[in-house]
Amino acid sequence: MYGKIHDCIFGSSIMEEDITIRYIWMCFVTAADKHGIVDDTVAALARKFNVNINDLFTAIQFLMKTDASSRHSEAEGKRIVPIRDTYGWKVVNYEYYRDLQTQHDRTEYMKDYMKVYRSKQSVNTVNTRKHLVSTLVDTDVDVDVDIDKDLNKSVKKATASSSNEQFIQSLKDNPA
Repeated sequence: MYGKIHDCIFGSSIMEEDITIRYIWMCFVTAADKHGIVDDTVAALARKFNVNINDLFTAIQFLMKTDASSRHSEAEGKRIVPIRDTYGWKVVNYEYYRDLQTQHDRTEYMKDYMKVYRSKQSVNTVNTRKHLVSTLVDTDVDVDVDIDKDLNKSVKKATASSSNEQFIQSLKDNPA
């Protein structure tokens, strides 16, 4: 599998331990699936990690102990917890560090992407939308309209008429 080793691990209490325990811890992190599960027997892990089986037993016992210096209270600060009586473990904070690194990767990606995007923009390009907005002015306008007197007369005559035919004829006689 693939596991991200977050840089804060180098400042953690695991770095005070024997090199073999540190190595096996890093192997657990990298061998875990996306949920932090390492589902192998001790013998299979010893082969996979290329370590002595006794060293692996010692490291597993150590990694299942409470870490008084842990920054997380989940599982009482243990690094791994068994998922069965005989084999298989869960890396306790695996998902937390996986997601933390993923967010960091995304932030870095967007920072680089926007830098390239902005560098491709022409320096001489003018944002016309901003220009148009800046030239708009709020004004009140009063408009006086004189209605054509002849048109007004023909409308008055037509409305006084008793039939539609007379109304149409009056419009034809006085085109505006």
